[in-house]
Amino acid sequence: MNNIKRELVIIGGGPAGLSAAVAAYDKGIRDILIIERDDRLGGILNQCIHNGFGLTYFREELTGPEYAHRFVEMVKERNIVQCLIDFDIPLKLSHTVVGIHGKERVEGVTIAQVDEQLRQLRKPMNMYLVILCCYQ
Repeated sequence: MNNIKRELVIIGGGPAGLSAAVAAYDKGIRDILIIERDDRLGGILNQCIHNGFGLTYFREELTGPEYAHRFVEMVKERNIVQCLIDFDIPLKLSHTVVGIHGKERVEGVTIAQVDEQLRQLRKPMNMYLVILCCYQ
């Protein structure tokens, strides 16, 4: 088993995950991986076709897909690695990623249940996945 080391792993490619990746990059973290369960970034906002997004962050009114697209473009401009179609990594708020496995692409992750101080409570679980990695 080979481990892939990343400075930051973000689970979820919706606007929160994308904006976290952009903010971390802009603060100097360059080794970032976004893992997304869908085949594209943007999250649930890709379905929200009504206006009302973006007023605070972008200072203009956008639909959900337009808002998500802005963050997707910001991620692409920074060459942040995205791995799409994660096939149900069973992460909960009480779990954290403790290992990423693969040689040249993510083949699986190890997760462990943790307490509030992120101390491991149980034996880690290895989850091997079929993940399409996009380096866009």
